[in-house]
Amino acid sequence: MESFVDVLGFTSIVVILFAPLFFLGIFMVVEALKVLWGPNTLDEDSPSIHSTQSSELQMKRQINRGDVGMSQDERSKVA
Repeated sequence: MESFVDVLGFTSIVVILFAPLFFLGIFMVVEALKVLWGPNTLDEDSPSIHSTQSSELQMKRQINRGDVGMSQDERSKVA
């Protein structure tokens, strides 16, 4: 029959080994919830992912039309 000290030693080894994994798991869940919650809701300083994508899409449309660097008046004259 195992003594109380042996069981306590085994338990402390298990706790020491698995405690970092437990806190890492909590951290990963929090980060996943931040991503799922949406852009620019939990972190106000970071730029929104959607605004970056829309500006890139707008730039691609300008390149396809050939009016990069034109002012709004020049674009309306061309169109």
